[in-house]
Amino acid sequence: MHSKWLPSLLIGIGLAVSSSAQASGSASGLITYFVPFVSGGVEMFAVRLTTMSTLPACNTATRFVMSAADPKFRTTVAALLGAHFSGTSIFIHGQGTCTTYDNASEDLAYICLGTDPC
Repeated sequence: MHSKWLPSLLIGIGLAVSSSAQASGSASGLITYFVPFVSGGVEMFAVRLTTMSTLPACNTATRFVMSAADPKFRTTVAALLGAHFSGTSIFIHGQGTCTTYDNASEDLAYICLGTDPC
């Protein structure tokens, strides 16, 4: 009796795990685009790297955006600029949402410097 529903349960669990794993985007490599700007009176920046990987459907601009409202904003800007001018590879991880700016750029969660993914 258990064998009838077990395959469906395993498929359901697999889909839940795979969809949550793809919920946020990421990118790696060198910075190819960095634009600071102000929107609605709030300082922000948009960034793009050489290699984009799995992106949420909302990230149609292949960019990540962070607002100065994020407590990591100044540290992240400093790290991005340092990485850019030193030619250091970085990793970016998104939040899986696109609500900070234009509904086309993914909200940036965090970055990591160096060659090892974080």
